[in-house]
Amino acid sequence: MCVRAAREEVKRLEIPFFVFHGDHDMIALKKSSEYLYKNAKTDVLYRKIHIFPNAKHEVMREKEPLASNCMQMIVDYLEERFNSPIISGDVVMSSVGGKGRRKYESWRVAIDCGSFS
Repeated sequence: MCVRAAREEVKRLEIPFFVFHGDHDMIALKKSSEYLYKNAKTDVLYRKIHIFPNAKHEVMREKEPLASNCMQMIVDYLEERFNSPIISGDVVMSSVGGKGRRKYESWRVAIDCGSFS
């Protein structure tokens, strides 16, 4: 029932997004990311998907150069969407750690929010 409701919500999604996924992810299904990309109402110019070969669930915690490549793709996507270079600031990204503990990582990323394309 929840999956059906989530699939219906995806069809109403209109905001820009970038979804990335490791092709060796054993936690989340790659086909779910693909479904999001294919079925969102977001204009195709404002949505992006990238499947990272040989990556697991936490792509940004993979060995280099995978982690850096992922972060660079995020920065590139944001710069493209905002028509502005990344400057400075903090964005906090979270993930669930072992045994349900939350771990937080801070990435130095911010945008001069001039015009959103």
